[in-house]
Amino acid sequence: MAIYHFVNKPHGYKSNNKNKAKINTMDKYDYISREGKYEHYRGQEDLLFKSFGNMPKWADSPRKFWEQAEIHRRKNGRAYREFEFGLQKELSLNENIELIEEFIDVSGIKDNHAYSYGIHCPVASFDETNNNLHCHLIFSEKIIERKRPLQADLYFNQYYENKNHEPVSGYKKNRYWNNKNCTLELRKKWADIVNKKFKEKGLDISISEATLEEQKAKAISEGKTDDLMYFDRPKPVHLGPKFKNPQDVAYMHEKEREFEEKITNDEDVATDEADEEIESVKKLKLQMVAMDNVMRKLARKMQKERIKIRKEMDHNQQLRESERVNEDPMILTVNDMIDYLNDNREKFVEAVNKQIKQYEALRKQIIPKEIMEKVAKNNLSNGEFDRANKSYAYYTKKVEEIEKKEPKNREEILEFNNQSGRAIRASEEAADIINKWAKYFNEHPDKIQAEIDKLKSKNNVDLLQAKREYAQIKSFENKLNKYDDLLNKLKQFNPGDILISEEIPPATNLRSKIYGKNPLYKLKSFTKNNETYFFIEDDQNKGKTAYKAVKLGDDIIKGKTTVYNVTFDDKNKPIITKTEETIPLYARNNYRKAKTYTSEYTKNEKKYTDDLVKKTTYTRSCNIARKLEAVANKILDDGQPVRFNVHWNQDEYEEAPKNEQERVEKELEYDWSL
Repeated sequence: MAIYHFVNKPHGYKSNNKNKAKINTMDKYDYISREGKYEHYRGQEDLLFKSFGNMPKWADSPRKFWEQAEIHRRKNGRAYREFEFGLQKELSLNENIELIEEFIDVSGIKDNHAYSYGIHCPVASFDETNNNLHCHLIFSEKIIERKRPLQADLYFNQYYENKNHEPVSGYKKNRYWNNKNCTLELRKKWADIVNKKFKEKGLDISISEATLEEQKAKAISEGKTDDLMYFDRPKPVHLGPKFKNPQDVAYMHEKEREFEEKITNDEDVATDEADEEIESVKKLKLQMVAMDNVMRKLARKMQKERIKIRKEMDHNQQLRESERVNEDPMILTVNDMIDYLNDNREKFVEAVNKQIKQYEALRKQIIPKEIMEKVAKNNLSNGEFDRANKSYAYYTKKVEEIEKKEPKNREEILEFNNQSGRAIRASEEAADIINKWAKYFNEHPDKIQAEIDKLKSKNNVDLLQAKREYAQIKSFENKLNKYDDLLNKLKQFNPGDILISEEIPPATNLRSKIYGKNPLYKLKSFTKNNETYFFIEDDQNKGKTAYKAVKLGDDIIKGKTTVYNVTFDDKNKPIITKTEETIPLYARNNYRKAKTYTSEYTKNEKKYTDDLVKKTTYTRSCNIARKLEAVANKILDDGQPVRFNVHWNQDEYEEAPKNEQERVEKELEYDWSL
């Protein structure tokens, strides 16, 4: 059962302390983190998780931080504030940690305060069959300034400013945490965070920061009378360690059994407050705790039963909804096919463009026959022969340009000689390299030929691949032409015309859907002469004097049914006129809806694992795409005319065909081909 517990505690005093000494801060941290003397507290290993945040650089561990907080604490000062709150057994450990981290964030602690927390799960004091899952969060009330880091000796000092209003010591304390409204706000925040998680997980449970009286009043106002017993119980009493002796525990369990028996026998349950057997307030407290335990157990049992019943109801509801999804005939229109073809045409365009790029890249790799020897020589020299030829050509031209100049003075003559000398030396060095490789090539014609053979072999491979790429391009372009041709033919028809259909019912029924959206049973209706009419939803505007409607049981012809005009006389009696107008009982954009749905379902598949309706709708959406794909591929691959079969209801064939010609004409009325 979901529980609520949240307490805001300032730095407190030791229990049974005559000197009123405050709790040692490091002892508090050790207790929360199960360190030091609390490492094996009461022989239990009940620490599930611990964490911290915003520790200053001088604190190499959170324990060091809280140790310094105690050292620098004034005699009656507060080194920390503690929030103690219950966690939820309906959630995993990681989910509870997420809730704690979210609370630390929304409360402002994460951005402004150093903090530590630990999650404990000890065996409950008076119920060994239960565990007390809870969190202790402690934090320093000092507001950290990240741009003004302080060492320990100043960090915990009182905040102080100099004459220029510049901070010279300590950090400010946030007084908000002392405010009564702070506790009320934080209690609500914690409840909201937990309830949001319950809702995300689809759990029909919640917690509340309100009192039992307030919760009972809310349950009555919402008509939740089954929950009232849970609120009709005494306010929970906290029993300290002195109540844990065997006699008191035995007495309390005896009272629990007594209360459980009274509830089973439908007798009034009350503590023996006025009974002579109550010897002390102590026994009264034990009885109140016993009653609270019994009521909590009963509430847990009721909640489990309610969840079980709700799951069964939800499952049955999902089965019914899934059946309805499957019962709806699959109807695909001209518009659906056009949408499908346009989507796939875009894919082909992308594929063609990609293929063209690959083809062009391959063509660039193919070496022309006239430069094959040059490339072979360059490969054998690792590019040096080609670089030397380019260098020689460059510096030879440079020398010619320099020699055309006419120096006029000594400085120009010196510069002329320097430039000319550098260019001549560079061209000579390039010539030496060219001659070196020319000699090598003359001496090793076999190596040149071997390199040429390798290049020719690679050319042949690239040419073959380029031909394949080109053939693929032509294949794609051919398919694109077929797509365009088919799209142009389809545009000759009405977008709402049906191409493919499963069998449609012969007459309108309560599940017939106007435009494939709204079933008749959800529309407003009226009855005249024992015939029921349903107002078409789009025409139910206020202030209108004429309406349109369809009639239950009317014939469905080619997926459409007759529309009636409805007006009202002075006595508000309907006047019904049959029209020539018809309205489709199918959607016109099933493919587009199916595509959107499959995309959404694929992204959230894990979330929809147990949703039978969504699974069924997803399967149906996939079938719509597959059906369109099969028909389109048959046209595009075979290039033959394809008949689009529309399975109308058999009642539309009023008379059997009298001869072969009439039979063919009748079929053509219901089937057509491109």
